[in-house]
Amino acid sequence: IAEIYELRAAIETRAVRILTERRDPECLACLHEALETIERAAATADPREAARADIAFHGEVCRLIENGRLYRVFTTHAELLQSLLRLENEIFYENLGEITNEHRELLGAIEAGDAAQAVELWSAHLERTKRRLVGLVSAPSGGDT
Repeated sequence: IAEIYELRAAIETRAVRILTERRDPECLACLHEALETIERAAATADPREAARADIAFHGEVCRLIENGRLYRVFTTHAELLQSLLRLENEIFYENLGEITNEHRELLGAIEAGDAAQAVELWSAHLERTKRRLVGLVSAPSGGDT
């Protein structure tokens, strides 16, 4: 999990930097559509649907920079990431609307055009998720020994 999230941080923050510097209105419109999908998924209170929408948003960031190799690296791990995000959604979020708020903040940083701030927010977002998931799988189980 830690390795996958370190890889995500490397590729996604690069994509975020590029998108922030480009400030392409069409790309921003695509990201707003992806955010709306997260909002609809969160409203269903279904952790699986929210995880699908969440990973699609991150995938869209990687796709929009039009670097096929970077996008393929992301999609190679997308199915596993979706499972991990569903687990995180089920355990750590009382209200899936929190996911919408986090992603709205991430998109806002891209729109603001401050690449350093956008990368910092994106890195922090991924680091929080990594810590939660690593802690979850590292925690001793209460099962039989």
